[in-house]
Amino acid sequence: MKRKGISPILAAVLLFAVTVSVVGIFANFAPNLLTSVTQGTQQQAQSQIKCEGAGISFEGVNYDGTNNDVIANVRNTGESPLTNVTVAAFESDGQLLDQTEDKTVYLTNVTDVTLNDVTSQPAYVQAFSGQCGSIEIRQDL
Repeated sequence: MKRKGISPILAAVLLFAVTVSVVGIFANFAPNLLTSVTQGTQQQAQSQIKCEGAGISFEGVNYDGTNNDVIANVRNTGESPLTNVTVAAFESDGQLLDQTEDKTVYLTNVTDVTLNDVTSQPAYVQAFSGQCGSIEIRQDL
């Protein structure tokens, strides 16, 4: 019994066709992937550079029991403006009483942040940056 198969020439042509189609698919996919990775890396590097010298501190935190307000004076101690800063008041068990979001703390200025109608005197107030995750400060009351 004789075995039959494809000729070596036909096998070479099929192998070449498969290779060309794989290269064609990759040629369409690779530039988009390269662009996406490059842009993501560039944005991450810019964010890290901006956060390198960033810092915040409290100049004063007070609770006004008459109006149930917490007034926090936040100073930027870094080298660039910080955006997306949140100031929050917490009870001693860690329960959130109130918070503000998306404050910008400019260089060398004190930013006054008021938390209105806090239900009770907080145990501590905390400020942190959504832009630079490692920037965080806490003040006990």
